[in-house]
Amino acid sequence: NNNNNHNNNFNDNDGQYENIDGESDDNNERAMKKKQKNEWSLTEQITPFQMLKRSNQKWVWDLAFSADSQYVFTASSDHYVRLWSVYSGQMTREYSGHQKAVTALAFADVFVE
Repeated sequence: NNNNNHNNNFNDNDGQYENIDGESDDNNERAMKKKQKNEWSLTEQITPFQMLKRSNQKWVWDLAFSADSQYVFTASSDHYVRLWSVYSGQMTREYSGHQKAVTALAFADVFVE
């Protein structure tokens, strides 16, 4: 497909995208409007993707799982790092204090108590 045209639908290797306004070919805008061909469902439990989709935070730039895989940390444009329970889907902690967006996380065998 030609990326310079403004048709309403176009495909790539990851899935199907929809250009809603018909005027912008910006990659970030297309990524935000991505339509999955199939539902992403590995289990019947809440997935980290579903947790992030429900939250009120801005862009999530990075995430990292705790060593026991029961929690996931998210780094966000809204200056927060958040801790989420993978099983309940609930945010359990919010870490503030950054003056700018948090764009990366790195941990060494993090266990949450």
